[in-house]
Amino acid sequence: MTLPRLNQTDSVTYTADVYDYYSSMTTACVHLIIITMNRFSVIYLLRKQYYNIYCATHAEADAILLQVAAKEGCTPIGIYDDKTELFYWEPTRQTTYDQASIEEQGKWGANIIGIAQSLRHRDDKWQYHADSISQLLSTAE
Repeated sequence: MTLPRLNQTDSVTYTADVYDYYSSMTTACVHLIIITMNRFSVIYLLRKQYYNIYCATHAEADAILLQVAAKEGCTPIGIYDDKTELFYWEPTRQTTYDQASIEEQGKWGANIIGIAQSLRHRDDKWQYHADSISQLLSTAE
């Protein structure tokens, strides 16, 4: 079952059903549910800056990667799996990666996994900051 998208940004994709159903729960629970449902990150470059889009499944991430490739100015890099900490290069880069030496593959892999983890960590910090502000405003009422 594919859920309709409520909001899609460079870093997070929320689904309407999940948001509506859990909006009455505590912010911490919502944050935990959203993060566990967004196991995969599509990594791409835009204006020499890395971005990620969260996806629940590898199939969804593949579809998003194709959409990113079709957008002018976007350079698709691949898909990061947060659970296994593996990276799947987009097809053109995968060919280049396969032809590289083992030493180069290790360097490229470590580099892109570090970038993907940094993007996810940044998003976690932003979410925590937003949650703190929401909690502060709700207690002020």
